[in-house]
Amino acid sequence: MRGLLANLELDVRSGRDIPLGGDDPQASLSITEGAVREVVRGAGEAVPGVLVGGVRLIGDVTTAGTEIDVDVRISVALIEPIPDIAQHVRDRVATALLTHTELRVGRIDVTVDDVHLVTRT
Repeated sequence: MRGLLANLELDVRSGRDIPLGGDDPQASLSITEGAVREVVRGAGEAVPGVLVGGVRLIGDVTTAGTEIDVDVRISVALIEPIPDIAQHVRDRVATALLTHTELRVGRIDVTVDDVHLVTRT
C-alpha cells in the first residue's frame, strides 16, 4: 500500500509539457504529463478489479511526433486470468491515449505488482 501511495504522489505532479497541434501558429497549446498520466490511470481503472499504482511516460514527450512508451503498474483482483486483465488494461489505455492526446505510442507495458481481494457487500 505504501508503494501505491508513493506512486500516486509522483503521478499527481504536473511534469513535462506535451505539445498539442493547432491551426494558429501564434498559439502554443500543451497538456501536462500529469494530465496524461491521469488519462491512463482512469482508463486502467475502468477495467473491473484493477487499481493503477503508477504510470510512466518513457521517451521525449516534449517533441511532437516522437514515439514514446507507456509503463503502467497495476494491482488486480483475481476475477479473470491475469494476462486477460493486462490485455484489457492495455487496450483501454491505447484507446484513451488515441482519443485524448496526440502522442505517438509504441509500447504499452502493463506490470502486475500486486493482487488484492474483492470485498463483497
